Amino acid sequence: RLAIALALFVALTPPTLARAEGPAEGTWTWESPGRRGDTPPQKYTLKLQQEGDKLTGMLTLPRRGQNGTATELDIEEGSLKDGTVSFNVTTTRRDGRKVTINYSGKLDGDTIKGTRTSPGREGQEGKREWEAERSKPAPCG
Repeated sequence: RLAIALALFVALTPPTLARAEGPAEGTWTWESPGRRGDTPPQKYTLKLQQEGDKLTGMLTLPRRGQNGTATELDIEEGSLKDGTVSFNVTTTRRDGRKVTINYSGKLDGDTIKGTRTSPGREGQEGKREWEAERSKPAPCG
């Protein structure tokens, strides 16, 4: 009877109960040097959820200025294809212009290493390297 009950339980349990995490899922952090080297490094936090090859989540950007408030931006067009993580975020500059920043990086275990591209001030494209590490959950106990 126990074997029959177990077989029925397994057959009738929806497969979505135990959702497997994708290889890019988690919280990722990195630092970027301050402007012109005269300000402290800026800390970025990326929280990713993965469903198939689609990535969703939020990027927390440090905000320069007197109040030092961070900005949370939804990621757009996020994907993981052939080991490459890519997504965009749209932010508003001080002058009110909306700017889209493109992130792309190679996923290697608990590291993503890549390039971020954004429009420059005088029409030239700005590129900056980034390398994020996945945050490990705190040990229990």
